[in-house]
Amino acid sequence: MPPESYAYAGILSDFNVGGLAFGDADGRFTAPVLATSGDALVRPVDGVVYVVERGTVDAVSAVDPVEPDAPVWQVALPQGCNAHDLVGFAERLWVPCHGTGDVLVLDPAEGEVVQTVPLAHLAEGADGNPELDAAVVAGDHLYVAAQRLYDDPEVPGVLLESDGGLLVELDAAGAVVQAHEVGPNPRISRVEGGIAVLSGLFVFPGASESRATDGDLRIFDAEQGVLGPAVLEETGDDLFSAIDAGERLVVLTVDADSNSEVKCVDLRTGDVRRWSARAGWFITSAHRPIEGSTIVGIRRPPEGGFETGVAAVFDPVACMPLGDAPTCTTLEPYDFAAL
Repeated sequence: MPPESYAYAGILSDFNVGGLAFGDADGRFTAPVLATSGDALVRPVDGVVYVVERGTVDAVSAVDPVEPDAPVWQVALPQGCNAHDLVGFAERLWVPCHGTGDVLVLDPAEGEVVQTVPLAHLAEGADGNPELDAAVVAGDHLYVAAQRLYDDPEVPGVLLESDGGLLVELDAAGAVVQAHEVGPNPRISRVEGGIAVLSGLFVFPGASESRATDGDLRIFDAEQGVLGPAVLEETGDDLFSAIDAGERLVVLTVDADSNSEVKCVDLRTGDVRRWSARAGWFITSAHRPIEGSTIVGIRRPPEGGFETGVAAVFDPVACMPLGDAPTCTTLEPYDFAAL
């Protein structure tokens, strides 16, 4: 597959090892072209693909899609950073650290950490860590989700609680403009007209559903600084992520058995459509506005489906895959981004 046909970048992983791969608009992915850790993210900024490794490895690699087998640069992040995102803002790269409560600011030319923005004072619990997650740019400010998690006293170190999260608004200098209160454990993404905010605690095997904290999907109006009414509420599944797909939001959910579902939400009418199949968590998605194409990555296929993970080209209006069959990958999808 030639680089000019690349529409998506993706991390394929079995949780032990991973690899950076590239896909076209039909969901066909290359074999991994660069080895990564098993827990990595991919974030394109200004034509460069950044691989964000976390967990066992805390590092960022800058990759040229034309020659991806040798990174342009690699930089180690502070130990324990556990980066959950990377975005371009004010001509620099901003990396929120879930493990330390800092936002790192990198020079995109060489990857040098040029600034550290500490947000520990926004923590809810005694651990002094606000658990920073995703970041998005809206207008001339950067917004970072602070999940503010703490141990469940009944099962410490295993289950987490959150009384309420924050949407932290930063300016180009890294100063906190305002911390907007949102629901517990927020996950955020950029959508037309604002920021999608998904709240609620996940359920997973070993944790009873009664321990989950119900949440919803709301749109935050960055211009007005207001969180809108619920667009979608949890109905047995936890809301995991939302991707702007033009006329719809493609929302990925997960249940107590780690099975996921795709829901397509029309923000104008409130109509919600569901793909009838359920697949294994994690799943990831990305949308390419230029061509209007959307892919959904499925880590474990629906019953009676395929023998490995798939990258399904998806119709967000009908809320179902296009074509006869999704395309299989060498490793299972972990994270996708549109180029």
